[in-house]
Amino acid sequence: MKKVPVGTVVSDTWVFLFSEFETLIRFAWFPLFVSVLIQVGIGYLSSDALALALANLPALDRLLPVPMDDAMTIGLDLVGNLVNLVAVTIVTVAIYRLILYDDHRPGRYFLLSFRKPEFLFVCFAILIGICGFLALTAMTAVRENAPDVVEGDWAIWAAAATLAAVGLFLIVRLLPLYPIMVAERRMDFGLAFHLSRRNFWRLLGVLVSGMIIPSAIVGAVFAFVVIPFVLAPVSSAISTGLAGMFAGAGVDVPGLISVGFAVLGFLLTAIAAMSLFVALVSYSYKALRGLGPYQYLSEDGSA
Repeated sequence: MKKVPVGTVVSDTWVFLFSEFETLIRFAWFPLFVSVLIQVGIGYLSSDALALALANLPALDRLLPVPMDDAMTIGLDLVGNLVNLVAVTIVTVAIYRLILYDDHRPGRYFLLSFRKPEFLFVCFAILIGICGFLALTAMTAVRENAPDVVEGDWAIWAAAATLAAVGLFLIVRLLPLYPIMVAERRMDFGLAFHLSRRNFWRLLGVLVSGMIIPSAIVGAVFAFVVIPFVLAPVSSAISTGLAGMFAGAGVDVPGLISVGFAVLGFLLTAIAAMSLFVALVSYSYKALRGLGPYQYLSEDGSA
């Protein structure tokens, strides 16, 4: 059984991020931007505008199992989450293909590809959500309906810790499943467990040393240095300059600048987080299959 070289995987990942940064931006900007626009539209529909538009349809209240306002909120939230999931999936599959197949997709600046690997990713994400919901529902039901079985909060914390440990074990052992869905075009849980056998601690070390610790450091630097001493003064200077240009026009320049920086920050953070996770998993998968970082698969999934 091949072992994951933790240090090599982490170093290859960071080399990849810096060398392919332009490609990652090119892959990710359009799907994520479309997702943000749809989220903004959903936010508008969640406001009083849609409620007023549906005020003349009181018959819907009698047909729905919940009040119309609640049904609208639930439906729009589901649509928004699904749109966000699809956008993230499109980007992540493209990054997996970049690392596994050296597929740079030259000239593609508007990426909206959705094929079988993307469909498998969405199904797997929904499966994870359902499992998490069922676990939380079961814990709540036991606590409310079996007070004699669950005595005190310590039992709830023990159950939660057990579920968290099982969840962490499954997450780490199933990490190879993501590149498998891209390379093999099937959701092969058995192959994922086979590849990650005797590599739990190494794969966990890859995530901790390659993603969690650097993310914490970068987040702290941004929170305490970049935002207060760089972004805030730049945003203030831009707002002051544009405020004079739009004086008397009734435009909330500071608000627009804040929204623009927020959207830009979200896009860059999302791209960095997705790229980092995908690269760590992809180079781990290559190591488990006995491939070097610059060896690529053929379209049939063979090395």
